[in-house]
Amino acid sequence: MTEITPKGYATRSEVAQILSVSAETLREMERKGEGPPVVRFSPRKALYPNVDLVKFLKARTVGGRA
Repeated sequence: MTEITPKGYATRSEVAQILSVSAETLREMERKGEGPPVVRFSPRKALYPNVDLVKFLKARTVGGRA
């Protein structure tokens, strides 16, 4: 069965790849409240709204010019 990700959302494995961490590390970040906002459907199924992921990344951006 092929899973369909709704438009505007990323899967846990996609976000883990973007953040250069493992899916397990991302789960641990979620547990500690340190990760990007997540929509959780079950302990194993989670989706990340793209707009919130961008906000998460921007909030951690340092240096450079504005």
